Amino acid sequence: MFEHQMSIDHEQTLSSYEKAANSGDFDQVEPLIANDALYWFTDGSFDGIDEIRRAFEATWATIHDETYEIEDIRWVAVSKTVAVCIAWTIVHEHLSKAPSR
Repeated sequence: MFEHQMSIDHEQTLSSYEKAANSGDFDQVEPLIANDALYWFTDGSFDGIDEIRRAFEATWATIHDETYEIEDIRWVAVSKTVAVCIAWTIVHEHLSKAPSR
């Protein structure tokens, strides 16, 4: 068993990730991502922390002043070391339509 592992605060971790993603600084995001993670972005999948860094930095270089929000979160599995959620809405401010009048 993995008794030496610490419990995670999944809600705080997700909140920290959202804040870090809005920083535009991958050094703030990196501690929240596993080295062997696989990420899917609109332009493809990225395997491992180095590819993920390049994807984040390319996105930040292309899209400026983005506001990233994770809303309508549903936690589907939570244990002492793992948490899985579905975010029904992920808002990217640069993609939002202008308010109608």
